[in-house]
Amino acid sequence: MLSAKSKSGLRAAVVAFVSLAIASSGIISSAQAAPAPSMVNLWAVPVTSCIEDGKHQILRIMFLIQDPVNRIRLVLDPGPEQQVLVFDPSGHVLASGAAFDFVQGTTKIIIKIGDYYTVVELFQGKFKVGVDKDELAVGDHKALVQVITPSGVLTDDAMFTLKDCKEGKPDLVAKNLATPHWIKLERDPVYNAYFIQKNQGGSKAGEHMIKLFLSYDDELDPGDDLLAQLTVEQLFAGRSKMFHMTFELPDDAVRGPAFLIVMTDADEEVDEEDEGNNTRVREIMIGRAHP
Repeated sequence: MLSAKSKSGLRAAVVAFVSLAIASSGIISSAQAAPAPSMVNLWAVPVTSCIEDGKHQILRIMFLIQDPVNRIRLVLDPGPEQQVLVFDPSGHVLASGAAFDFVQGTTKIIIKIGDYYTVVELFQGKFKVGVDKDELAVGDHKALVQVITPSGVLTDDAMFTLKDCKEGKPDLVAKNLATPHWIKLERDPVYNAYFIQKNQGGSKAGEHMIKLFLSYDDELDPGDDLLAQLTVEQLFAGRSKMFHMTFELPDDAVRGPAFLIVMTDADEEVDEEDEGNNTRVREIMIGRAHP
């Protein structure tokens, strides 16, 4: 018969052995007194948004269960017109409706210590699903997730709302123009220009042009030299974007003070709320060398 001291030492040895074995597995989160119960959570981010803001509707899935996972099934707007996404525990898509753009995430095994030092395996999944809002209608939408295991199905649902935010016209604004201040004429060097434009209107701006001009006053005139141009496919309401252009000075450029003028929607292709805020001016000095 073991003495009380021997029993205490044996129990300590068993605990140490189990702890060491678990730590060496490399898939432990932390030791707890008992495993967490099975749970599945689905939620939408954001809950309310504009349907044409150029961003994805995000659905997040998290689960912690005691059974291995066969597959995860996500149903959007359950019913006759529903769209279904099916993917495996590693996030590989098995079937997908048109509204689903991507799946990110995976499932991993977490080992925890239960009662009487028993080792329990749990399966933890964290996934991010991107939904293309252009494939949906304005209004309320319901999403349902089903985590399918050999023992059954665990479910949760979430709601989100899409609004029509196309109130008013687009409004393209020239925000910033960054270029070198001193421009040399020798050897036809190529210079960089960085331009930021913002659509501060209430709807998307369609395809339009950005043009960069050389002028000898701070007003854009028909005779000013076109240095560079680029095409912008679209810019959603409330969004800003930086653009890069390269340019050279014309052979007949005059030394001395001058101006670079950038103009968004330069061909007036977009019907805007305000047509008077499309240019940005930067003063430069044209010379032989940096002073």
